[in-house]
Amino acid sequence: MMQFTAIDLSKLPAPNIIQPLNFDDVLAENIALYKIEFPEWDATVESDPIMSALRVTAYKEIGLRGQINDGAKACMIAKAEKEDLDNLVADFGLVRETITPATDDTPAVMESDDRLRKRRILAPEGLTNAGSVGAYMYWAMNNNIIEDALVETPVEGTVKITLMAFGDSGAASPSNIAYMAGVLSVDLRRPLTDNLLLESVAVINYTITAILRIYAGLDFAEIEAQALESLNAYIADMRKMGSDITLSGINAALKVEGVERVIISSPAVDIAISATQKAYCDPANINISSEVAV
Repeated sequence: MMQFTAIDLSKLPAPNIIQPLNFDDVLAENIALYKIEFPEWDATVESDPIMSALRVTAYKEIGLRGQINDGAKACMIAKAEKEDLDNLVADFGLVRETITPATDDTPAVMESDDRLRKRRILAPEGLTNAGSVGAYMYWAMNNNIIEDALVETPVEGTVKITLMAFGDSGAASPSNIAYMAGVLSVDLRRPLTDNLLLESVAVINYTITAILRIYAGLDFAEIEAQALESLNAYIADMRKMGSDITLSGINAALKVEGVERVIISSPAVDIAISATQKAYCDPANINISSEVAV
């Protein structure tokens, strides 16, 4: 299998320009500098007016360092977020996709920062026709229909693309596949020598059933709500092709503060997900209950 590999931006070290923000350290620096100018001063007590002035100066310096950090991050593809990222990707003619338009009652669902970053990394590949693996990935994702794609060459001359669509399950519909066939047609982008095979990601459905043993005297409803919120965050993070669903991951998500123990009855074992599969847990298939820890 051949697959385009982009830089994992999350693993890049923090650049030196990003300064740590520690009020106590800055205050200590200010005190040391003041003592150089006025060595006879040693009233480092909270009530001393000089200390108050030095604390105010430290607060202002922390704020200024924070602004410098934010400005530096806005210029880095790995760190920029929201509107800063929108401006940064515009150099390749990219705009954030509207996944679901706004209605009178709900705001629009917009493309995530992570996906937009990935498209920006792939953008140079899009300067060619869809011949390379990276180019196929770029054109497959350059829309608000397909969230992610896996490109393989199972045999010489055949390009197989597994498509994960936006939406709860991630399954690509026949209309999604037909749309991508048009985008990657030989008239537009695909080399004449490539035989194209498009298919949907295989969706593996699963259920989560668990009991939370909660310490006595705590608010069950509040802890259950926190556990469910944490679990939903884990499920969302695993919403990608090839991500295994593990008992340890579910346990870690549900074991919020106040939970002594998590007893998971479903799934019974880890769920192995291949590169062309995606796990999906319907909200209706999440069953969380609580009991008093003994």
